[in-house]
Amino acid sequence: MEPFDTQNIESLKGHVAKAFGRTLDSPSDYDSLSLSIREKTGEYISPTTLKRLFGYVKPATVPRPSTLSVLSRYVGYAGWSDFCQGLEVLNSDSASLELEPEADLTIQTEDSESGFPAQKTGSEPAKILSNDRRRKSVVVLSVSAAVICCAVAAILIFGSMPKAGSSTFPVTATPETVFPENGTSKEFSDTTRIKEALLMKCMDVTMRKCDEITSHYKTMDIVEYRRYIDASYNSFVFTELRNLVKKEVTAAFGGSKYADMTANEIFSRCRDYCVEKIYLDFPNDEYIEALKMSLCME
Repeated sequence: MEPFDTQNIESLKGHVAKAFGRTLDSPSDYDSLSLSIREKTGEYISPTTLKRLFGYVKPATVPRPSTLSVLSRYVGYAGWSDFCQGLEVLNSDSASLELEPEADLTIQTEDSESGFPAQKTGSEPAKILSNDRRRKSVVVLSVSAAVICCAVAAILIFGSMPKAGSSTFPVTATPETVFPENGTSKEFSDTTRIKEALLMKCMDVTMRKCDEITSHYKTMDIVEYRRYIDASYNSFVFTELRNLVKKEVTAAFGGSKYADMTANEIFSRCRDYCVEKIYLDFPNDEYIEALKMSLCME
């Protein structure tokens, strides 16, 4: 399966809807789903992103790999790659156990009187075909069980072996662990986990800052509040947040080319959250009315 095969994504959406246990027919449903994802995984996907993914808001967009990974963890998988591998295993098992359609087979026997072959049809060929299918199913199940046992044994053996040089999980990523073609899948998986940990850390700071900014809504005049959030947004996003992301990513990945890509992605996602949290819920009607009144008073 391709990583972004639409069938994979549609299957994941079905798993998410099932895990959520409710319909997704109104904006409040997507708010609740976003909250459910955050409570279960500790990670955030905005209601707007979920609406685009499920087609509630047009046009629908191709989701980021990080979004798919969060949704995969929400339904019980380690990440997006793990979810796709699970689909491959499931489809492979289904294909191997699929029974062939019944055929109108005949068994030729020698007629005792004429000496010529005679044809027999009916329940005896069907019975032979059914037995053959049973044998095939038993063989497939036996092979599958053997493969699973071997895989579990390999995990237990190699997982218990000490790593060369260090017994702890690496806290930084080297250039060899950045590009999958230059290293093993294990190294690439470690790099992905480091990246997601950085995103969670920066997003946590972003969420707390946005909550602090929006908490002033009830304590200020609406015109004053708008000036406050504009100044606070620009100061936080383009100074504090940018410096935070650069510092954390550089500490983890050094000066590699991948560091710039990671920093841009984390910064964009945190900035998008700020825009949605601070501005999308801003009471524009109230603000416009207040501006009109101030103009009339002048």
